[in-house]
Amino acid sequence: MPAKTYSLNFVPGIQRDGTGFSSRKWSDGQWCRFYRTLPQKMGGYKQIITTDEVVSGCLVVNNGSTYSVYIGTQTKIQFFQIDQEGVPIGGLVDITPLGSPVDGLPHIVSFGIMYSSISNSAILLAYAAHDVGGEIATSETPIYYTDLNSANRLVNTNINVSGGFVTLYPFLFAFGNDGDVRWTAANDPTTVIGDARVTSSKIMAGLPTRGGGASPAGLLWSLDSLIRVTFTGTTDIEFSFDTVTSQSSLLSASGIIEYDSIFYWAGVDRFLVYNGVVQELPNDVNLQYFFDNLNYTQRQKVWATKITEYGEIWWHYPRGNSTECNAAIIYNVRERTWYDSSVSRSSGYFNQVFDFPIWTSSESIDPLHPVYPIWIHEYGTDQDINGVLTPIYSTIESGNIAWCSVGPDSNFNGIDRAVLLSRVEPDMVQAGNMNLIVKGRAYARSPSVDSDPYVFSPNTIKIDLNEQRREMTLKFESDVIGGDYEFGQTLMLCTIGDGREGNATT
Repeated sequence: MPAKTYSLNFVPGIQRDGTGFSSRKWSDGQWCRFYRTLPQKMGGYKQIITTDEVVSGCLVVNNGSTYSVYIGTQTKIQFFQIDQEGVPIGGLVDITPLGSPVDGLPHIVSFGIMYSSISNSAILLAYAAHDVGGEIATSETPIYYTDLNSANRLVNTNINVSGGFVTLYPFLFAFGNDGDVRWTAANDPTTVIGDARVTSSKIMAGLPTRGGGASPAGLLWSLDSLIRVTFTGTTDIEFSFDTVTSQSSLLSASGIIEYDSIFYWAGVDRFLVYNGVVQELPNDVNLQYFFDNLNYTQRQKVWATKITEYGEIWWHYPRGNSTECNAAIIYNVRERTWYDSSVSRSSGYFNQVFDFPIWTSSESIDPLHPVYPIWIHEYGTDQDINGVLTPIYSTIESGNIAWCSVGPDSNFNGIDRAVLLSRVEPDMVQAGNMNLIVKGRAYARSPSVDSDPYVFSPNTIKIDLNEQRREMTLKFESDVIGGDYEFGQTLMLCTIGDGREGNATT
């Protein structure tokens, strides 16, 4: 059979569940996304500032020409300001409440904003939830507030909660134990005027939704229910609560994200979506990979964010024995597919008011001291620490190519011979040198035989080689400063090679 040119054509997504032959998706990757169905290296990140503790909560506020970044750690609540390029203006300002309510116990800090008629200004709200591990805390601690963008320390609203709060403008809703919900007077975060018992289990989180006209409305998540709250009358206490479903689940209070008025979250054994009704978000790509490797004792540290430029929702989670988030599972709403990456980030805020996502590191960059950077993401192509650039390793590996199964022509052939690869013609938008490694095995359970790297530059027209595997995959790597790539229609020159007992794996 004469050699023939084929396109390196796989379905977007990185298949983790099942076997290599069970999918036509890409088989492995790191720091690689899918854009227009094709692989592309993710953006770099630049350090803004560092802290001496892991940050568990983050909020970014626009001030016109500057931005305030609020962060919460185990012992402090602070903020700092940046300009439109992300350059810090001054240092960290400590606004921790007096009396040290941020007591050093494990917790996750959440923030909110509302207008207060008490101070006639916008205020910051903060709460330190002690729901961190697999157990759900019942102890109630205060919600605090202070004037937005001021150096004044947070003060007690005198509203104690165990499940946090949500602002449904102009009201503050606070969550206690056993489905208890209280709300304040309009624009007054210190005066509770109504309460209701809306379910039997603790409310863990809430988000605002569209109401009728200017009426406030929202969604409340308990451990097993989703509840809709709606303003129904003309007085401050006229709210209705109706249960959307009482057979749901919630993995973590921070694991909920709104994307274009649709709500996505991680349950305890699947992913869910609400768009008028609650439905399962299909995932036959890496669902078991996520739940089998999640450190469930740290489940409340799972947090969700989004990168809307690429249509992505990220769930950061502690993988394996890690007690901090060190990996992410990603759903692409445009491609309707899933992939993943290793990344150590503990909290963050999506690019809504600032041009870039701001994420906080869960891993110290100094092995001898606690130094946790706060990063601007999707910035350049490298890791940038005070102007010192380090390459970010990015790789993508094809699915299986095999004449004995699905061949380079994307058809099932059933020919028990090796794939002989003699040429690869890169079609990429590329910066910096990259490696091509030919991998493969004689049988599905045989050890992989990997070639030496074939180095190719942005000016490489073709890569001539002589590699054959009965079951073959192609791995592409970028690991140089300034390295970047975006796939096009990369071509392979293939033919039928030796038989199984011949030169099928070398």
